[in-house]
Amino acid sequence: MENLPIIYLKKLGQGELHEIERLYLACDHRGFLYLNDYGIAKEVIEYTIAASRQFVNAIEVMLKDYQSIWKTNEGAGRAKEIS
Repeated sequence: MENLPIIYLKKLGQGELHEIERLYLACDHRGFLYLNDYGIAKEVIEYTIAASRQFVNAIEVMLKDYQSIWKTNEGAGRAKEIS
């Protein structure tokens, strides 16, 4: 298996034709690439990842609570009986 192509955003921003061609080929032939030199601080990336994990965890908790409500016919589950 080949490695993903690494595309340098800084070079794209500078209009380097070779990098533009590499981007085209990566998108057209592979469909996946690794973007480098995007200028986002490591702390921002780490914070974003942590926030997304909290969001996913919150959804998992809500789904668990939702399923238990329907099983016990309490709370929102009562709407099913009334309608």
